[in-house]
Amino acid sequence: MKVSRHFVSTAVVAALLTPVVAQARSEAPPGDFQGAVVSVGQCAFAVPRAEVIPQPPANLDKALLPVIAAGLITQLVNKVGTALSNAGEAKTWPTQAGRNFERKDKKLPQCLQLVRASFFNQPSTQIGWNGELEKARAALAANGTFPAASPDYFFEGEIVASSDSTAFALRPVVSFMAKPAGARALRSGADRVVAMFLSITKPGDSPALATAPGATLKLGSHRPGVMKYYPTVADGAAFSGPYDSAWFVLPKDYIGQPLTMNLLQTETQGESQFLRFFGTVLSDKSVTDEAGKQLQQTFIPSVGTAAAVAAQSTLNTQRNTAETARATALDKLDACIANPAKAAEAKQALRAFVAADSALEQGDPAKLGNVTYALIETIKVADPNANILTACTNLRNNYLATP
Repeated sequence: MKVSRHFVSTAVVAALLTPVVAQARSEAPPGDFQGAVVSVGQCAFAVPRAEVIPQPPANLDKALLPVIAAGLITQLVNKVGTALSNAGEAKTWPTQAGRNFERKDKKLPQCLQLVRASFFNQPSTQIGWNGELEKARAALAANGTFPAASPDYFFEGEIVASSDSTAFALRPVVSFMAKPAGARALRSGADRVVAMFLSITKPGDSPALATAPGATLKLGSHRPGVMKYYPTVADGAAFSGPYDSAWFVLPKDYIGQPLTMNLLQTETQGESQFLRFFGTVLSDKSVTDEAGKQLQQTFIPSVGTAAAVAAQSTLNTQRNTAETARATALDKLDACIANPAKAAEAKQALRAFVAADSALEQGDPAKLGNVTYALIETIKVADPNANILTACTNLRNNYLATP
């Protein structure tokens, strides 16, 4: 039996890593729990600026908003989940986390952080932080995040609004990797290429990070222990940052709602593999077309209304066809009762009705659903001994005429 190279290498890596994992588990880290935490609220490194209220300006042509938003949503659709599953050779390690936040004053938080570390459940003074990250301690504590030691990974991003407040972007401020999220025993090196994906969701909604994040950032190559600072943009400047995500829009019903900030961070070993992974994420046209259409219907009121009108029009046509076919079948059954020689015409009309009735969804109030092709064949046109009058009368009175 032929065994694939990928299967063998995976099995070997798993076997070689087993003792390492066992040894790591024997040394309990400090704190109450380990993992990744999203922190929302105060900034540690970003320049403080006024929080923004997401509302369109009064002087913007409202007819243009759906067009602009449709273009933005189409750009934001991607295929992270499939790309990850197909990136075995690229060795991409994903980390996902989320955090609830609530803005009753209708404002968005200025900053968010993703921290991979061990944590305390309550505030605690802890020494041993990386020197440059020490600056983040106060902001994280203010946001309810309490690392028990210097984080293995830290990211801070700023949510910035367009000048007319119709769209938003995620701007990276700082990214720091003390050690990578994963390693391979058969491949040395700890440098990683990092990407970040953001979505903001309402209660009960899926984070959708694997199909349609609101913002996508390529944070570039990271070397363990080296802080990466990204260009800042002065408050009120007329230009954006070179690392900013594409603009994204939020539905109007997000204003003043309890929300969840969802982040997916990926680390890929090797620049060329990362570019291949990132290209897969952003290039699947069949997914972007369909997902973009669904997002537009969900997030853009006019597009959603147009889709609803089109769907209702289609349904009306189906109902009209079924009702007309039913009326025709009733007339033909009446003719059959008056003259059994008209039985063949009655059967043809009944078949047309069943086809139209079957096109309606189950539970539709216009759907009859009790006439079948088998019942139609009880009208035995070819049998000279059959009681055609009884069969036509039964179908008319007990099935077709019954609401």
